[in-house]
Amino acid sequence: MNPIEKYLKSIDTYSTVLFSSISLKLAIFKGFDEKLKINSKEFINISPILPFVLESLQVDCVISIYKLIEKGRSENTIHKFLKFISDNQTQISINYPSLTSELIKKHYELMNNIENDITKIGYQRNKYFAHSDNIYFHLQGKLFIEFPETYKSLSNILNVIIKIISDHHQIINKSIQINMAEFAYLQVDRLYNSLQKSNEI
Repeated sequence: MNPIEKYLKSIDTYSTVLFSSISLKLAIFKGFDEKLKINSKEFINISPILPFVLESLQVDCVISIYKLIEKGRSENTIHKFLKFISDNQTQISINYPSLTSELIKKHYELMNNIENDITKIGYQRNKYFAHSDNIYFHLQGKLFIEFPETYKSLSNILNVIIKIISDHHQIINKSIQINMAEFAYLQVDRLYNSLQKSNEI
């Protein structure tokens, strides 16, 4: 596979992963997380399974997003993608002249700006979600107390990744990628209200 073919395939795969999966799940996580924080007693009373749904979404989002930004392992991280683009920019830009060195530099800067969020999510992933750290194993609620803004960190990371991939999608396709995350978020409210009404009957 030559660099241009790899470039096209990478953007197509990233787009599918981001817009058909991760962004939707994070939006649903946001919706349920907000409901819990507004009224935790009501949240549990509506259905005792909702806290488990919320935790499962959090685990999924942390692991799925961290896989895209974990350094030094997978060949499919955003860091590896940016290095590939940087190394092959001259050849790829023959077909796609909008892929400039300035754009690549801008994308590296965006990634540097979220290093703190990446560190926070990496810590959670390594200490609790993917492995069993002794402290967090015995104090199950400790992680959620220490990191109450997990959604914000995940959102910051995902927004940067989406911005990078969207820029490349526009270079290739001359069009803007449609993100259905807001629709997924609104569906949480609709589902929550339906469960609430059925509980009142």
